[in-house]
Amino acid sequence: AATADLEEALVTGLAVVGAADSELVTLYTGADLPRAAAARAEALIAARFPGLEVQVMAGGQPHYAYLAGVE
Repeated sequence: AATADLEEALVTGLAVVGAADSELVTLYTGADLPRAAAARAEALIAARFPGLEVQVMAGGQPHYAYLAGVE
């Protein structure tokens, strides 16, 4: 997804891959991502996909703010 806002792109991408019909999203945060940004992303995902379990893990990847796994 391409948007002006990183978290909105994340949520749009999750919608495209079927997060609404899933049980769990594991969000891996990038090496330079502030904790506050990760908390905002977690709250936004939880608000957009009620009932979806959201786990946030420090991924430490150097090039991407977020990597997400959907189960």
